[in-house]
Amino acid sequence: MKKFIIILIYIFLSLKGFAQEINYNDEQLNTYINNYCKNKNGKVFYKIQNRIIVDCLTSKNLWKITYAENWTSALVESMTYKIYDNFMGNEESSPISGIVLIHENPTDYKFAVKLNQLIRYYNLPISYDEIQAFGNQYKELNNQINKSEDLFENINKKFNIKIQNLN
Repeated sequence: MKKFIIILIYIFLSLKGFAQEINYNDEQLNTYINNYCKNKNGKVFYKIQNRIIVDCLTSKNLWKITYAENWTSALVESMTYKIYDNFMGNEESSPISGIVLIHENPTDYKFAVKLNQLIRYYNLPISYDEIQAFGNQYKELNNQINKSEDLFENINKKFNIKIQNLN
């Protein structure tokens, strides 16, 4: 419990971007939240004890869903869910806090790496999931990688044939 509070204070004081206002009027974000929660059979914008609003409540998790660049505020909010539950005496029966990062482009994975490093380093009881929202760009990048691999494989085969012919 002390570890949670220390980390929470540290994040409040040292990381910029926490003070960003949560915009529940963001239509695109709401679409991601609704679709994710529907796929998990969860409840959207669920109130815990009429005080804290959780983006998606499932049988196992209290999910905070946000864009990848807002990972710091998602971490703080997710820890807040858990701390609040602990103070309310629901520590053992409560769902696990979780963070869902929305990746709008392939470079957003750097935020997921930072978040997961913190979760592992401090052994935080926080689940992680992601939404890939860059479909066509990802497919195009993946196709380029596959073409490069095919090209390399063809070059390797031709090289091996040339070596066999030399013997």
